[in-house]
Amino acid sequence: MLSAIALSAEVDEQDKPLIAVPDFMLKPADKFDDKDMGVLATSMVSKVLEQKFEILERSKLLKWLEENGIAQKQLFTDGEAIKKIAELGCTALVSGVITKRADGYELRLSYMDLQSGKSVVTEPSLLKETGDFTNSCRELARQLLDKLEPERTPEPTTTPANTPNVEDKGLLPQEAIEKLERTSLTFETSKGSFTMRLFPREAPYTCRNFVNKCSGGFYDNMPFHRVIPGRIVQAGKSDRPVVEIPNEFNDHPHVAGTVSMARNPYTKDYSHGSQFFISVDRLGKLDRNFTVFGHVVEGMETVLELNNVPVHEEREKRYQPVEEVLIKTVKVTETDAEFDAPKMLPPMFTLQDAEGLYARIETDRGVIKMRFFPSKAPKLVANFIDLAQRHFYDGLIWHRVIPGFVIQTGDPAPNNPSVNNAPIDSVRQLPSDLKHVRGAVAMAKRADTPRGIHSTSQFYICLDDLPKLDGEYAVFGQVFEGMEVADAISEVQTDPRDMPLKPVRIIRMDIRKIEGHKPWKDEAGGMELVPAEPNTPHKDIVAVIDTDMGEIWLDFYPDKAPLTVANFMKLARRGFYDGMYVHRVSTGQIIQMGNPETNGQKQVDTIKDEDSGLAHYEGTVAMAKKSAPHTATSQFFVNLRDNMQYNENYTVFARVIKGMEVAKKIGSMRVTDMKGTPEKKVYFTIRLMRKR
Repeated sequence: MLSAIALSAEVDEQDKPLIAVPDFMLKPADKFDDKDMGVLATSMVSKVLEQKFEILERSKLLKWLEENGIAQKQLFTDGEAIKKIAELGCTALVSGVITKRADGYELRLSYMDLQSGKSVVTEPSLLKETGDFTNSCRELARQLLDKLEPERTPEPTTTPANTPNVEDKGLLPQEAIEKLERTSLTFETSKGSFTMRLFPREAPYTCRNFVNKCSGGFYDNMPFHRVIPGRIVQAGKSDRPVVEIPNEFNDHPHVAGTVSMARNPYTKDYSHGSQFFISVDRLGKLDRNFTVFGHVVEGMETVLELNNVPVHEEREKRYQPVEEVLIKTVKVTETDAEFDAPKMLPPMFTLQDAEGLYARIETDRGVIKMRFFPSKAPKLVANFIDLAQRHFYDGLIWHRVIPGFVIQTGDPAPNNPSVNNAPIDSVRQLPSDLKHVRGAVAMAKRADTPRGIHSTSQFYICLDDLPKLDGEYAVFGQVFEGMEVADAISEVQTDPRDMPLKPVRIIRMDIRKIEGHKPWKDEAGGMELVPAEPNTPHKDIVAVIDTDMGEIWLDFYPDKAPLTVANFMKLARRGFYDGMYVHRVSTGQIIQMGNPETNGQKQVDTIKDEDSGLAHYEGTVAMAKKSAPHTATSQFFVNLRDNMQYNENYTVFARVIKGMEVAKKIGSMRVTDMKGTPEKKVYFTIRLMRKR
């Protein structure tokens, strides 16, 4: 989740490259009934490409074409027209073609770098049913992004071969850490010099990589390419990095003199590897969101002078210095001199602390305090307190205000849905028995998303009892002080979208420890089913598998397969299965799930086979395993028909009591390979509930 948070677009490695995406060309043009198909395809493709690029607005592209007397189709064949489009600031041209065939439509997408002229072309995609058109376009765009990833510019050959990579997961030897602690780096620039020392105990890979680059002359004659007055100066190679250095977030604060590694927007969980920035002021919102690996100990006046150089104001060159300011060379020496590093931030709170924590939300209208329900919604609580401690919510507005209903916040750019500086990993957590009473705090979600999948950052506060939301949205907290502030926020004037005309902001959100007694009393009530306590007998429990296609309810045979049932209960209770997807379909025969690789879990221990004496009738549930005995772990399958051939080999331990039609719907999906991989990932979570 951490890499998905880009709290400061200002301290990113660079702005997204601008690209042009003309309407798909239709071939042959006179054979298409739907002339808008080319426009629709471009819009679908652009939605995916926005992850990596800024898309030139279609209206601007069409206006430019008209002014220059160029037809759109010339962008597919006319070399001069293609070169000329670079005048708009575009770095690349992405063009698509739809060819009508007797058996359907063939779609193809290509990418051309306008500087190098290099092209990347996707494999043709055959569309037989127009109902799949949208998904086919999106998949084509994803394929193009995958093909572009290997096109990274190689690092200079001066980079030492021992730079860490993603496979290098061990800690550096103690002697290497101590040597890096003694390392002193002096940067000679065209404005003077400054010296930095390193924090290898908190950022070992980053420090080693940085010193290797400095020693190899990587930064020699390289400009400071980004200056944000009063905030940072930034240098480093602007190309995508080849070596992927993991983000090493730590508790060093961003104060004047802090040296941090820029984030890599192309690869999750990794820093840029070469671009670094120096803070010239306290930048609290960057804390724990960028890898702090060093501190300027001498020559801070030079850094301040660098930060004062004039910069371009136009968007295309925003924050680029008007004059070239170079790093002439970097001297790498060793010293035994100690230095006073800025005081570390206190350790972050985690889910284990949540029972004794509360959130203090300071707004323009006053302070709201809320408690958490970690036992009811552990993933949502853990995610929320993590974001809050990383200052994600600081400065955001309450973007949705409906009197008597809710106030909502957590959207980093409510006026620009395409912005991607919000966390993008959705949180999977089924609603518990917590009610939507006045003061309840719940995570928002889009109306068309499956139950149990929530926004990563947006939450709302209930202004009244809202029972219609029970079971659909997950309550994870409750306001215990400051509801009058929430009411005051709800009374501001709004536009037709329920957004306040005058912004009401979260000034700051802090996670704090409760001192003394807990200042709340009310607890939420139960629903039809209530979460099962750990000591509930297995025969009184049902499991609800909540999938993207609907719910499947299981009843167990604890008297027939006690060890198997207990193993399943243990894994489900700790959330082991949450966020997995169905990984195998034998069409019309079985669906299989529980593979830990599908949600990043570690493989669990094997269990012994049990002779439950139960046959594999339609609707029974059994443990999957390898061909050898006693190799079952966490994977299980649902029989979609009678499968008596399995009776001697696989332990039946449960049966479907509700939702068999959902299981069969999943089992009717097409598969893409001999392993039975379904064409679509169907995600699921599992909750254990006690029978009434």
